[in-house]
Amino acid sequence: MKRDCYRRISGKEKLFLALELADLILLMLALMTLLVSTGSLLVTLPVVVGVYFLIRIFKKNKPHGYTERLALFLTRPRYFTLPGEDRGEVKGT
Repeated sequence: MKRDCYRRISGKEKLFLALELADLILLMLALMTLLVSTGSLLVTLPVVVGVYFLIRIFKKNKPHGYTERLALFLTRPRYFTLPGEDRGEVKGT
């Protein structure tokens, strides 16, 4: 018997306009920077609507928390250490 497996069990993680918290923060940052830099709603609102649709297209078929995890991945340091090396368990040769 074939059963479908759904990624999203419930839609509770969507806060407003089908966006998660990280997406809303990104949208608000775009709104604030455009308002400060241009000072015109005639320029700002179409760009923010365009950013909203770009986020929706980008998030299509992505799991919950994808934007948040992508931002964490891009902002973490790029060095890797052995887990025991940080605690002093690994001795150098």
